[in-house]
Amino acid sequence: MDVGGLVERQRQLVGSDSPGDVLVRRRLLLGLAVFAALALIVATPNFFRVSGVVAGRPSPRTIKAPHTISFIDTARTELLRRQAAAAADKVYDVDPNAMIRVERNVAGFFAAAGSVSRSGLSPQAKAKALQRSIGVRMPAEVLASAVTLTPAQQERVRERTIQLARTYLVDKITVENLGEKLRSVALSAEDMDLPPAERRLAGEVTARYLEPTYVLNRVETRRAEAKATEAVANVVVRKQQGETIVEEGKLVTATDMLALEQEGLSENLGTKQGIGYALVTLAIVAGTGLYLRRYRPAIYGDIRLLSILAIIIVGFALVVKLMAPFASPFLLPFVAPAIVSCIILGGRVAIITTLVVTVLAFLIVPESALPVIVLMIGSLVAALLLSKIVERRSLFTGSVLAIATIGYLAVSTSFIDGLTLRESLLNGAWGLGGGALGVVLGLVSLPFFESVFQVTTDVRLLELADPGQPLMRELMLKAPGTYNHSMIVGNLAESAAPFVGANPLKARVGAYYHDLGKLKRPAFFIENQVMGHNPHDNTKPHLSCLIVTAHVKDGVDLARRHNISEEIVDIIAQHHGTSCVTYFYQQAKEREGKEAVCEDDFRYGSVKPKTKEAALVMLADAVEAAARTMAKPTPVKLEHLTRKLIRDRLEDGQLDESRLTMGDIEEIVDHYVQVLASIYHSRIEYPDPDLNGLSKGGRRDRQSVQRTG
Repeated sequence: MDVGGLVERQRQLVGSDSPGDVLVRRRLLLGLAVFAALALIVATPNFFRVSGVVAGRPSPRTIKAPHTISFIDTARTELLRRQAAAAADKVYDVDPNAMIRVERNVAGFFAAAGSVSRSGLSPQAKAKALQRSIGVRMPAEVLASAVTLTPAQQERVRERTIQLARTYLVDKITVENLGEKLRSVALSAEDMDLPPAERRLAGEVTARYLEPTYVLNRVETRRAEAKATEAVANVVVRKQQGETIVEEGKLVTATDMLALEQEGLSENLGTKQGIGYALVTLAIVAGTGLYLRRYRPAIYGDIRLLSILAIIIVGFALVVKLMAPFASPFLLPFVAPAIVSCIILGGRVAIITTLVVTVLAFLIVPESALPVIVLMIGSLVAALLLSKIVERRSLFTGSVLAIATIGYLAVSTSFIDGLTLRESLLNGAWGLGGGALGVVLGLVSLPFFESVFQVTTDVRLLELADPGQPLMRELMLKAPGTYNHSMIVGNLAESAAPFVGANPLKARVGAYYHDLGKLKRPAFFIENQVMGHNPHDNTKPHLSCLIVTAHVKDGVDLARRHNISEEIVDIIAQHHGTSCVTYFYQQAKEREGKEAVCEDDFRYGSVKPKTKEAALVMLADAVEAAARTMAKPTPVKLEHLTRKLIRDRLEDGQLDESRLTMGDIEEIVDHYVQVLASIYHSRIEYPDPDLNGLSKGGRRDRQSVQRTG
C-alpha cells in the first residue's frame, strides 16, 4: 500500500475549496471592502475642508458659503435660555415662625448674658462663658460689654434689640437679600439713642439672629424657570450661497465654526464621532447582506450582482461627498442608484438601495435632511415605476415622473422651510436638474455594467427586440419563414413567462434570436423553402442532421460576433438541448437499418435548458413548428399536440435542469394552446364570383383567397 500517496491524496482533498467556500470567501471580502470604503467616505472629513480656522483667533482666509443653509445655533440658544431661566421670578413662601424664632433667640442671648454677669468670674472669663452659652460667634468686645451691663441696662438693650429686629422682620427677607438687610441693620443701630457700646451690642445681636422671613419654593421656581426657557425660540442662523462666513483677519466666533461645520468645511471629526459613523456604516452593510440572503438569495449567491450593488452604493456615496460642498443638495443625482439597481437587480432591491443611500447621505450631509428626504421620495417613485419595463415608453414615463416629483417637492419643502418665492423656485429648478442628472447617469452607466459584468437588462432587451436591429432585418430578408416562426415563438414564450416566474421580455427576445444560425443556410430549413424544393431530398440523413444541428453553433457564433447579450446567447445554445432530430433519425433507420444507426449521432450536441426562459423557448419552438403542419387545427387537437410534445421532452430529460415544476408545465400548456388557437384556427372560404377569371388588377388564385382573413 502506498501510504505516502494516500496521505498526499488526503491533503489535496482537505485543502481543496468547493465552489460554495470560494463564494463565501469572495462575499466576505467584498463586504469588508464595501465597509472600508463607506467608512472612509463617511467618517473622514470633507475633502475640501478648510484648515487653520480656529474659534477665537483671526481667520487666515475669507470663506464663503458654497450653498444656502440654515441651522440652529445651539450654543447661542442655550445661553439665552440660561439667561431667561436666571431672570425668571423665584417663587417664595412666607415663614410665619421666623419672627418668633428671632425674638426667642434675642431673649435667650440677654438671659444668658444676665446669668453670666451675676457669676463671680472675671470679665474676661464671663465673656468666654457667654460665648460658649449662646453658640454664636460674636466679637469679644461685644460679649464683654454685654456681661458688664447692669440688669437694667441689659433689659433696655434687649427691648431695643427686639424692636430693631421687628422693624426688619416685617419686610420680605430672603436668602438673596439677607446680606443687604444686615448692612442696613448696622446703619439703623448707629441711629439708636443709646450709648455707643449698647448701640453696637444691639446691632450685633440683631445681625446675628436675623433670618429670612420668606423661603424658596423650589418646585414652583423650577416651573417658572422652565416656562421662561420654553419661551425662548431657537436661534436660527441662515447663510445664503455666496455669503461670507468668515472674513480674513477677523476673529472667528463659535457661530462661524458651526456654520463651517454645517457646510461640511470644518476640520477633522472627533474620534468618537468617527467611530460612531463607522459603526452605523457597518450596520448598513450587514443589514443589506442579511436582507439579500433572506429575501433575494439569487442575488446573494451571485458575486457579479453583489459587486454591481457594491459599486452603486459606494460610487453614489463618493459622488455625494464630492458634490456636497459645492452644489445645492437638490442637485445630488439620487435617482441614479434607484434606476441602475431597479433595471439590473429588480424593484425591491432598488427600494432597499434607495434607503441605504439615503442613510449614507444623512451621514455625509446631515444639514440637508429635508432635501435628502425629497430626493429619496423621487428615487422611490423611479424604483416603483421602473420595476417592470415592457416598452421604451415605460422607461421614459417613469424617469419623467421621478424628475417631476423631485422638482415639485423641492418647491413645496422650500415654502415649508420659510424660503422666499425666488429661493423656492430656484430649489425647484435644482431639483429638476438633479433628477435629470440622476436619470442620465443611471442610463449612461447601464452599458458599463452590462459589458463588464455580462448582465442583460430590460433596457438592453428592448433594444434587441427592435425589428430594426441589423440581425433582425437580415433574418427577415434572408430567412422570412424563420423570422415569422421566431415571432410566433416569441409570442408563445412571452404569454406563459409571467405565470411560471420567468422574465417575459427575456423569453420573447430569446425566441426572436433562437434560430439566428439558420441565416447561414436558410434554404435547408423547411419554413424558408419555396416552390416545393427541399435540398434534403438529395442529402444523406447523417449529413442533413449535421446541417440542421449546426444552426445552434452558428447562431451562438453569430450572436457573439454582434455582441448579443450572453443570456440570450445561452438561450440560443440551449433551445434544442440534447434532443434528437427525429425525422432524419427515422429516415436513417429506414435506409440503413435499425441496428446500423446510433441515436446519439442524431442528437444536438448542446446543453439542456438551465433557465425557465430557455425551456419556454424550447417548448414554444417545438409546439409552433408542429402546429403549423396540422391540416385542420382545433383547440382540442392543439392541446393534445402540445401535451404530447412537452411530455416527450420531459421523458427525454430535456427539462431536468430548467427548474420548471409540474404546475409550471400546466400553465405553459394552457397559454400555448390559447395563443396557437388564435393563430391557427380554421379559415372560411370567401365566395368570389371572379375566382377563376382574371381581373384588370392582376392574377388571383383560389389558394390566395383562402389564405386571407
